[in-house]
Amino acid sequence: MFCKVSSCAGLCFGLFRAVEKVFSEGPENLCFLGNLAHNQILMQKLKDAGAVVVDDIASVPKGSKVVIRAHGEKRDVIENIKFLGFDIIDLTCPKVKFIHKIVSEAESLGKTIIVIGDSKHPEVAGIVGWCHRSFVVGDIEDAFKKLRIFKLLSGGFCVVSQTTFGRKHFESIFDFLKKNLKEVEVKDTTCQDSEIRRTELEKESQVYDLIVVVGNSLSSNSSKLFETARGICKNSIHVERPSELPVGLKRYESVFITGSASTMKETVEEVKESILNLWNL
Repeated sequence: MFCKVSSCAGLCFGLFRAVEKVFSEGPENLCFLGNLAHNQILMQKLKDAGAVVVDDIASVPKGSKVVIRAHGEKRDVIENIKFLGFDIIDLTCPKVKFIHKIVSEAESLGKTIIVIGDSKHPEVAGIVGWCHRSFVVGDIEDAFKKLRIFKLLSGGFCVVSQTTFGRKHFESIFDFLKKNLKEVEVKDTTCQDSEIRRTELEKESQVYDLIVVVGNSLSSNSSKLFETARGICKNSIHVERPSELPVGLKRYESVFITGSASTMKETVEEVKESILNLWNL
């Protein structure tokens, strides 16, 4: 039996940087405005260390330092936190913060912002919160439905993407927009880290009997990795922790394990150990 862990496994740069900063500050002094990332294991560690997680500014305890999560936050939310006198630790991923800058500057030039991504994802909500005239497009069908509205607008368009949105899907949508709209400026803001993980997975899924994707089901990156794996290898499973591994894995001779950008390397290794223990290896 052979079990291989992805060379890309572990937190992405933006989240690794954020986690290091949190532990250097001391979690017991911090209040998170929403989860730092889609990772229940990580968030439980932070809570066990004394961190507080709230859903809105009104719930922030007095004297706390407020952490802006890696997904970023709306501009007015950050301004309200400052107005209320709280210290801020801004752990927005640098790549996401760059998108905030792009859309803010583009709107100041009179352009309408089109964000390609999942309208329910916190990163997208944050991006939209840095401009006033924006639209979120999730797929080609959505773009087609909104095309009539777009053609009524003047001043041109600036198109950006949720960082974890699949590059192929992004390219198909912006190709459609460029063919049907005038004055379209496209910024490819998809994350290279996510694309590298997907490219590796596409290759490995053709070789191994079983693919295991480790990550939270709410993680966009994790879900897209699982979609990629399942599209190539029918024997693909998605778990967040070792205890979620199903029975019957012993029949597979080779296993490839990968993790999302928000999954810690230690969690991926724990999943590997649990699988190897089935063979007493």
